[in-house]
Amino acid sequence: MTIPTGTEELAAQVQLLTTQVEELTWRLDQTSGVPGSAGHGGKDEPKLVFNTVEEWVTGLFLQMFSWRVDGQRWFWCDHWWLHAEAIWRLELLWRGWEAARLQPTGMSAWSMELDHHLRELCGDEGTFRQCRSAEGDRRARHVTPDVAPAQPAPGGYWQV
Repeated sequence: MTIPTGTEELAAQVQLLTTQVEELTWRLDQTSGVPGSAGHGGKDEPKLVFNTVEEWVTGLFLQMFSWRVDGQRWFWCDHWWLHAEAIWRLELLWRGWEAARLQPTGMSAWSMELDHHLRELCGDEGTFRQCRSAEGDRRARHVTPDVAPAQPAPGGYWQV
């Protein structure tokens, strides 16, 4: 993976990662028996409340949890969809919420998952720690984190 140098390259990289997450999630749903997935097998399968992660983020997540954002210990990025880690974590939370809502005590376990991901996304060491939301005269700020360097493995290294 090369390091994107411009906004267009970064947007393309995020789109590629989003597509990969969607494909992997679809594959998991096909084999896991998650209600609402083709692999579940019933005719009366429940429908999703939110059709996309963006709908879930704006329709539920931010409505319920953005009160924590204070720009000192809790951070949010208005451009959350430019952070590959945020897409991944929010996709996990959305799909987990969709499944948990169908179980009598599902939200209990989901809330523990949520608490973990909230710290990882919005906490003072989280994904959005260098970003900030607009407030009053202060403009929003988005900072794309650097990608850690990696050397390619020698030829044949991954072959068994």
